[in-house]
Amino acid sequence: MDTTDKRTATATTVGAPVTAAAQEPTAPQKKRASTGATRLATRIEFRTTKALSRVSAAVDKGMSRYMSRRDASDLKRKDGALMDMPENMLRAAAKGVADATPALGDVSKLVYSRRNRKAVRRMMRALPSIPYFS
Repeated sequence: MDTTDKRTATATTVGAPVTAAAQEPTAPQKKRASTGATRLATRIEFRTTKALSRVSAAVDKGMSRYMSRRDASDLKRKDGALMDMPENMLRAAAKGVADATPALGDVSKLVYSRRNRKAVRRMMRALPSIPYFS
């Protein structure tokens, strides 16, 4: 068999129509159970990913705001982008920080749980009391 036969054979099989049996949906598979350790790791991963996503979106929003204000300043007057740079950077940073603030709440939800509050109370009870303050 020469090389031209191989090329034509693969070209016809690649473009072949899909049969009806291949298009039928399969039954949804059950979600696999996880252990306590992997559940904790999954929760940590979910919260940190959410927080990092918020921070990166806030940085992107702040940078786009800076660039649009820089371009507007540059059109207003000669060297306007350089003259207004401190003000434009400050406003963009303020917008970025304001948008990134909810990320702190996402991370704090990792630590602030009923189990962790109980553990902190147990640790505090184990500490000796300080005279004159109890």
